[in-house]
Amino acid sequence: MSIRQRQPTRIKSAPQGERKWEHEVTDTLNTLPQQSAFSYDTPEGNVPAPPGTWGSNIKDGATSMWVKASGDTETGWQSIATTGVYDVVSDLSQRIADRAIVEVYYTPSAVEFTTDDGNSGGIPEVTYWLDGEFIQVEEKAATPGFTTTFTISDVTLTPDSLFLAYKYGGTPSNHEVDIDIYDYDDEAWKTVTMVTSSNTVAQSLPLPDAARFVQNDQLQVRFNHADNGNASHYMRYEYISVHAETLVV
Repeated sequence: MSIRQRQPTRIKSAPQGERKWEHEVTDTLNTLPQQSAFSYDTPEGNVPAPPGTWGSNIKDGATSMWVKASGDTETGWQSIATTGVYDVVSDLSQRIADRAIVEVYYTPSAVEFTTDDGNSGGIPEVTYWLDGEFIQVEEKAATPGFTTTFTISDVTLTPDSLFLAYKYGGTPSNHEVDIDIYDYDDEAWKTVTMVTSSNTVAQSLPLPDAARFVQNDQLQVRFNHADNGNASHYMRYEYISVHAETLVV
């Protein structure tokens, strides 16, 4: 049986031939929950009503909102100001309040330098942003110009973005450096962005379907100058991390 069939008719339908909207208004009003207004300390034992009726108490100093939870007589009323629905909503609200979204940033645990013309600095220099510390790699006049690979370990949550802060120095306007992330599903490096500027850059890159980039709680990021390099160029890595979020109770 539908809700419409269960509801008692409180407004008669408009006579046939009247405008259609009158029928629609009548039908809509008749689907509203049954409501009762009264003036007692409590409707329990005083106000008969079918289950599902909402009660409005107009007596001063008395609990104002009620719901008929059970029975077809004057019993089975519950105050939604102190019990019943109120308790459920309060409990749910408290549970939500007790939960918090915690952001996690995973930073590199290891770095590998390949085919560069010298480097300085280590992992501690790329784990804190805006601390003035960095790893610097000198570009080599060879092919490739340089490759630097960072390994991020203990990635226990699926990341949603990659955060990088770096500077490609010298005059590298005609040079390109690919920033790659290793795809364990395809067993191949995938380019997520490309460096062509000598400015200091801080950027956040989304990582859709990021589970494919993590294996054994490990993720790899690579800066790769695949073409012939220039000895006057250099790359500074200031901060590297992957970001994830988790709900904590």
